[in-house]
Amino acid sequence: GVDELVAAAELAAHVHGVRHLVVDSVQRLVGVVEQSKRDENTAWMTVETTVLRLRMLATERGMHVTALLHPRKEDDSAAMSIASLVGSGPAQAADNVLLLHN
Repeated sequence: GVDELVAAAELAAHVHGVRHLVVDSVQRLVGVVEQSKRDENTAWMTVETTVLRLRMLATERGMHVTALLHPRKEDDSAAMSIASLVGSGPAQAADNVLLLHN
């Protein structure tokens, strides 16, 4: 879970000088893939809380965190936006946002 990830990242930063962490994917890390089928609001609140914890880790340890967030399912003809990433919380915590769509 996220507690273990944060502890491991802090140790890696302190002992090995790690300055970049890649999390693929945040939804799987916190186990919201199945939860979102039952209660989407609670699932996305969990994602937003996790992203904010990763943001704090990055700030406190001087790290860069790349967190992959899969967008919610939308009509294929609709253009993606920041709101496609489960609302504005994760995007507001980010220094960089890159949306990819095929």
